[in-house]
Amino acid sequence: MAFIYKYILKDPTNRKNEDLRKYRNSIENTIRDVFKGSLKEVLVEEDYFEFKLYLKASDQILKEMGKELVKRDNSLDVLKRVTRSGGKLFIRSDSDYYAYLEKYSEGTKEFVLNFDVVKKFDVANSTSYSDLQIDKREVLRKIDTYKISLYFNIDKISRKLRSMLQKLKEDNWYLIKGRLSNSEQDSEMFLDFTAFHRSDNNDNRLISGFKVSSIYDIENNTKKDINQFFSIDGIDYRMTSNPLPEVNKIKVVIYNVGQGLCTAICDENEKPYIYFDFGCGHGRNKCTYPGGMSYDPTHHPKIILSHWDTDHYILINECADALDSEWITSNNAKGPYASKIYAELSKRNNLVVVSSDQDLTWGRIIVGNGNNNHKHNDGLSLLLESKNKDSNNNIIIKKCLMTGDNRYNVLPGYALQNLDVLLASHHGGTYGNATNMPISKNDGLVIYSYGKDDKFLPYFNSHKHPSRVQDYIKAGWTNEVHTPDGNYIFDL
Repeated sequence: MAFIYKYILKDPTNRKNEDLRKYRNSIENTIRDVFKGSLKEVLVEEDYFEFKLYLKASDQILKEMGKELVKRDNSLDVLKRVTRSGGKLFIRSDSDYYAYLEKYSEGTKEFVLNFDVVKKFDVANSTSYSDLQIDKREVLRKIDTYKISLYFNIDKISRKLRSMLQKLKEDNWYLIKGRLSNSEQDSEMFLDFTAFHRSDNNDNRLISGFKVSSIYDIENNTKKDINQFFSIDGIDYRMTSNPLPEVNKIKVVIYNVGQGLCTAICDENEKPYIYFDFGCGHGRNKCTYPGGMSYDPTHHPKIILSHWDTDHYILINECADALDSEWITSNNAKGPYASKIYAELSKRNNLVVVSSDQDLTWGRIIVGNGNNNHKHNDGLSLLLESKNKDSNNNIIIKKCLMTGDNRYNVLPGYALQNLDVLLASHHGGTYGNATNMPISKNDGLVIYSYGKDDKFLPYFNSHKHPSRVQDYIKAGWTNEVHTPDGNYIFDL
């Protein structure tokens, strides 16, 4: 993973007449000396040069780089003096990104766009699509991917821009032109999990302003090529999971991770055997995440991923060692980042893909039976069940259902009956229709996992979750727990 900086000659005449490749050695050596160990790679082309850094560069060090380029190369110094380019020979330029629109929302105050992006140059100059079939994993694992969140204040944008934004569609590819910015922007850029392979990175370096100059639609043939490039078809996976230990008592932890989901099935000391989802608040909702999560390897826990929405797996940006776990998931990963994780897990032989229900020591993984045109139709749910004896030696059965964002209508009827605990679908938001609402025992408990921050008032977060609490109350789920109040732990 890297931060990208692209430069062109400031003077238009120079851009037309000069070939920067004749200065390649000087430019490359200067950039290596200025940025040293934080430099990932440098590229010099005819009309621009570009470099990638592991760490975000300050405006000051970028200015120093510009001065050093002219100071170290007499030809560049002469070119600057001849053209009198206002103190600068080079200027920052926008980079081109292929952007997969993962989430789109239009509220009363703002548009929020969450893109999963990759550098256009990296895709165009990687192995050809046919060659990728040899071992697609190697190419996908090495590509730098990014998450870009954009926010547009409805009151401050033009009618033309608003019309353009309203035409954007989720699960579609676009071309974004933009650049990193050290100033405050209504946007953020996040690195992918490979940034954590370097010890000198930390969370504060993983967020950056990003200035977008334009968003374009792209040709259907190009979209087809990009989809083929990031398709997970042909990537190896296992179909069976390693066995879980036989233990009598378990605890269930629903973590407070802000606007996301992370839960665990644990021993009596709260050491996980299984994580169900591994996400947290991110992008616009990162402020709802209180921090402090870590991956506990004590029992070599499995991670069951309900589906490939970012807020259900993005904790790997803090806990990359979780990739050493076995991940059990569906095959509906889409977009650069999800495909990269999918390929990484496959390479480590830690990818288990299930297409039918699977029994576990303490219950069952249930595959949604809806069509695959939406990630909330065919993801994984977890039905936990325990059998214990009371003081009179009677068998007591307790059941807990976790659905991730799966709609209730894609689950079998037996999974929705006589539940003691329900983790509300989709953070307490849309869940299907009321006729499929799970049935509570008399004292059933519903848990809402979502994020909360005052900047979203009168709502709790940008998604307005939990928006369907009244539906649950009408269905008899009156005993509530809300994760913004803290982690919730119960015995099963």
